[in-house]
Amino acid sequence: GAQSLTTKGSFESLMRSVGQSTGLLDELKTAAGGTVTEMKLMQLTNTALAGSTGALSTEMSGALPKLLEAGRAAALLNPSMGDAEFMFQSLITGIKRGSPMLIDNTGITLKLGEATEAYAASVGKSVSELTAQETSIAILRATLAGSNTLIQQVGGSLDSMTGDITSAKVAATELKTTFAELFAPVVVVAAKGLAGALGEIRDVLT
Repeated sequence: GAQSLTTKGSFESLMRSVGQSTGLLDELKTAAGGTVTEMKLMQLTNTALAGSTGALSTEMSGALPKLLEAGRAAALLNPSMGDAEFMFQSLITGIKRGSPMLIDNTGITLKLGEATEAYAASVGKSVSELTAQETSIAILRATLAGSNTLIQQVGGSLDSMTGDITSAKVAATELKTTFAELFAPVVVVAAKGLAGALGEIRDVLT
């Protein structure tokens, strides 16, 4: 419960710092279709947007729902490689690190050279003149193009029996988290009291 509340606080703070709305979470929940917990969505969004500014934060936040749908599509096409959460995380981490190998986990084959050359040409620069954030934008755009292909390959439908089972597990986890959040403040107060009492006992013994 405490972890969930802390994550929410971090998420809301990060959204403000990059000029984005917390309404992004609702978009992600819709894109996830119940296959990823709310807390994990916030954690992965924090990972995706941390350290980004300007055009990169705008494009990345706008792209996250589509990337999540691509993650679900990848999980449907090759369940043995991982679930939607794993695929979504692979895309985010691959874009952030500039790693085509991580993006390839989803079945999207990204040619880094071609992606950066195309973007550099579109902004009137050479590849060597691109900033780190511009390189990330180039990779993001190429990944989005591959995402559309993945979604088309599953016929545009992201529902499946496996997805239904995952959704049931996620719903159960969400319920536990909700209860944990309700009791978290009480537990924290009790923990502080216990820590203080143990400290007093230690002082007496020493």
